[in-house]
Amino acid sequence: MSEGWAPTQVVMIDDHPLLTHALAFALRSRGVACTVPTLRDPARLLDDVRALGPDVVLLDLDLGALGDGADLVPPLVALGATVVVVSATREEEKIGTALARGASGFIAKERPLDELVEGVLAVARGGSLMTLQDRDRLIAQARSAERRRRATLAPLEDLSTREAHVLRSLLAGSSVREIAVAGHVSEATVRSQVRAILRKLDVSSQREAVALAARASWS
Repeated sequence: MSEGWAPTQVVMIDDHPLLTHALAFALRSRGVACTVPTLRDPARLLDDVRALGPDVVLLDLDLGALGDGADLVPPLVALGATVVVVSATREEEKIGTALARGASGFIAKERPLDELVEGVLAVARGGSLMTLQDRDRLIAQARSAERRRRATLAPLEDLSTREAHVLRSLLAGSSVREIAVAGHVSEATVRSQVRAILRKLDVSSQREAVALAARASWS
């Protein structure tokens, strides 16, 4: 080990067993204690991580049923861990969001295994995985995207409870007739609510309203 090396506890939060097992084995062979906790609900997962007390957490951003890994960054950082995103995502806004929330760096999953290992060891020694310029660029990009999303969400927040229900139903693929039947109202009533939605969102068709809601990740 290099000068200044200290024993490190690494936790991997990822739902791809092939990579996690391979990387965990490689890290253990380099003298690093590496644990892959069971992916459960976020609260129980964080309890597991707290009990392990890791120095470094390797975090995927796409955790399947567990949702967006970026949401776990702040509580993991609060536990005192250095969080490194190890992900296959190519979406710079998602990476920037994780960095803005406290992640220290990013490693692409497609990198060769030995490069992944060296990257983790570099972080454990206090090193950096990316330039400050790249980090600032990704964070700025994510914050700009969030501002655009909030601007898009603003008119959606003006919808009444019933209008919001109708738009969610349209977003889920329901027709006006299906919405009317499910709500025990006439189609004319639903069409009136749709017109109100179009007016408030300043769009001219149901398709545009649905597209706007989808872009804003509204639900």
